[in-house]
Parts: sequence; structure tokens; C-alpha cells
Amino acid sequence: MKKSSIHCLDDARNLAKKKLPEMIFDYVDGTALEGDGEKSNYNSFQKIKLLQNVLSGISKKSIKTKIFNHEFDIPFGIAPMGMCNLVNSKADISIAKLARKFNAPVSFSTMASTSLEKTFNMTGELGWFQLYVYDDLKSGLDLALRAQNTGYKTLILTVDVPDLGRRPRELKHNFKAQFKPTF
Repeated sequence: MKKSSIHCLDDARNLAKKKLPEMIFDYVDGTALEGDGEKSNYNSFQKIKLLQNVLSGISKKSIKTKIFNHEFDIPFGIAPMGMCNLVNSKADISIAKLARKFNAPVSFSTMASTSLEKTFNMTGELGWFQLYVYDDLKSGLDLALRAQNTGYKTLILTVDVPDLGRRPRELKHNFKAQFKPTF
């Protein structure tokens, strides 16, 4: 299967399964425990229906939006994702370049594979920094200050991951990730 034959999410997933080492594919594709959260999310998204809304009486149409005093060309952004460089050694940089190209907000994860300084240099004020709440408050504060000193103006605080999930496919491969930034 070639990139040009990707027409839906399953096509992309099948291509990734063929191209990536099994351990990496299982990390990216895996879920915690029996996958109940993933199933619930999938079912919720299946219920969303987009309704056509015709703009009338508007001479200049635009999807630009302003978030945190910055005007973006699109009304959505790129969510934080950890360890993207497992899939491609330049994944974080590619994401940063795409955000810049499309003037889109992009959030870099505490668990990003690339330093927050390098990603900020690529995105400037388009970049936001996502920080996990740590048991060690000082480490979290130090990282938040480092992000601020780098130039990040937006901090996204994540409080829903107090511990890494139990992911059976990762356990099968003895795949372990530190819950600490290592960059």
C-alpha cells in the first residue's frame, strides 16, 4: 500500500502496521487495559454528524480564529503527542513545520522527543507547551519555567495522567517509557 492509496483511517493504520516495527506500531496503536476508553471515544465520534451550514449575506468568508490574542488561519490545532520520533526521527520537527505552514496552534508534549527549545524555535508563538502534573512539584515548576524562559506563552496543564496506563501490548514487548522528560 502506498501513501497515495490512503483514503481513510483504516488505510493509514494498515500502512503503518506494514512499515513500522511491531513494538513501535503496538505502542502507537495500543490502548490501556482492554481498550474501553478507545472504544468509548470511537463510538462518541461516530455519533457526531456535521450539518451543512450555508453562509449567506457574508461577503468575506473566513475560518480564521483568534485564540490567546493570536490569529490563526484555522479554527483547530495540533494536540500534544509524546514520543512521536519513535515513528519517524523528524516527526516533531515535521509537526512544527506543518503548524507554521498552516498558521495553526500546536502543543508540544512533556514527552516530546525533541527539546522544547528546538520546537519553539520552529514555531514561535504558534507553539504551546503541555505539562503533566508530577508528584515532584519542583520538577514540574522547573520545566514550566524553562518553557517560559524559552518563549512559550501558553501552558497546557494535563492532570488526567497521574500514572502511565497498563498497556498489554507494551507489556508484551517489555516496552517502557519514563514518565519524565529526558531532553
